[in-house]
Amino acid sequence: MTADLDDMRYLQGIRSKEWYPFQTLDLSTKEELIEVGRFTFFKSAFDDMEAIVKADRESGCDWIVIDELGKLELREEGAYETILAAISSSKQGMNTRLLIVVRDYLLKGALEQFGLEGCNIIKLSGLSGLT
Repeated sequence: MTADLDDMRYLQGIRSKEWYPFQTLDLSTKEELIEVGRFTFFKSAFDDMEAIVKADRESGCDWIVIDELGKLELREEGAYETILAAISSSKQGMNTRLLIVVRDYLLKGALEQFGLEGCNIIKLSGLSGLT
């Protein structure tokens, strides 16, 4: 799951409660970077995400939250392989449920590309009655 802290994005392993740097503003860093629009991410953060999701799948946890499936993944970059593996595990009858965050304007492409037909879609507007 990603979260914004002090105007920067971080990756958090919900089960482990560990935080990993995800975004950088320092374009002079020697680490490999991935740019998406106005954001620059550490490539290593996607490796961290893969390790977190794999460990969660193998531990048999109740939920895996992927925040988010975005433009990178639709270009088969970023967390693409991680998301494919999580979906595949879920379709193979694992008891782990997936919550995948997708922006509304990317939803149709995500459903088609990742074979998510028949999944439950919860729109943010549908959550307004929850307390």
